[in-house]
Amino acid sequence: MEIAGAWGSARQEETLARVYPMLKRISVDFAVMEPAARDPEVRVAALPMALDWLDVGSWPAFARTCPQDADGNALAAARHLLLETKRTLVASSDPKHLIATVGCEDLIVIHTPEATLVCHSDQAETIKQLHQMLGERFGDECL
Repeated sequence: MEIAGAWGSARQEETLARVYPMLKRISVDFAVMEPAARDPEVRVAALPMALDWLDVGSWPAFARTCPQDADGNALAAARHLLLETKRTLVASSDPKHLIATVGCEDLIVIHTPEATLVCHSDQAETIKQLHQMLGERFGDECL
């Protein structure tokens, strides 16, 4: 409700940055559809749309939303230099940070101020296990 109240105002970005990270992470299936199915007063309508659904809950899915170069690299970093690199996702939340690769193929390279992730793209599902291990070892500090 707080985000909705600030939407379109000068407070929108600040409110999103403050409130959104505190929201419970839950899929639409569990948050909306299952409760709606149990409540006879709630009706859910489906409308046909000309779009492709993309669950951006994984790095490979995110890569499909990014601009790509001629070598199939997905580019989500303001500064990048890729030499003989193919089918690699490079992403950084820091516009001043440079990601440079040489001779890489099929990698995921993600940089944030808190951490850097490098993994082979066919291991993307294993990142969930790594995320759990991070929480166990470092608590919320690195999540």
